[in-house]
Amino acid sequence: MTPDFLDPMHRREGVKRDARLFLYDPAGGAPAYSSNEGTSGEQWAAQVDNAQGLPLQFVPVDNHIPVMRADGDMESRCDAMLLYTTDHGDTGLDRPQGIAFVELKDEHEAWITHAVGQLYATVTRFNECHPHVGLRWRYAYAANRRHPSFQVSHKDHMQQFRQSTGFRLLIQDKVRIPK
Repeated sequence: MTPDFLDPMHRREGVKRDARLFLYDPAGGAPAYSSNEGTSGEQWAAQVDNAQGLPLQFVPVDNHIPVMRADGDMESRCDAMLLYTTDHGDTGLDRPQGIAFVELKDEHEAWITHAVGQLYATVTRFNECHPHVGLRWRYAYAANRRHPSFQVSHKDHMQQFRQSTGFRLLIQDKVRIPK
């Protein structure tokens, strides 16, 4: 079965226009979620900077959208995706102009390779399932709440990711919605 990442039935949250959102990845196999409040029982794993107040929609992927491998096992997936548009009249995000896949981590060491691998698997499958979707912006974010900023450049990872997927990879805890 081919997963339809853009099927509206996967959209658990409504369209938001908040200038800032916080992304959470709860323990125990529950899907990731967003909130406009940065305080809750759990710490947020990443922030979304939507300074222009563009319509955006958070969609959980891991533990929500089934993506199966050919052998019947579940494919590795990133935690979520954000769909967005500059069209303020597109209140249902029927025609997204941008997409950002996000992998949320809470690890001390050796997390980047694992996060990038999950993003790569998800983005590759998205590209296979939606080859004709015209998106102006295509991003993949690896975020770790324990390491919000990095001293080391990952330019090689980023270039290789873009060349093989067409998505720009960013390793940071701020997801910026461009205009």
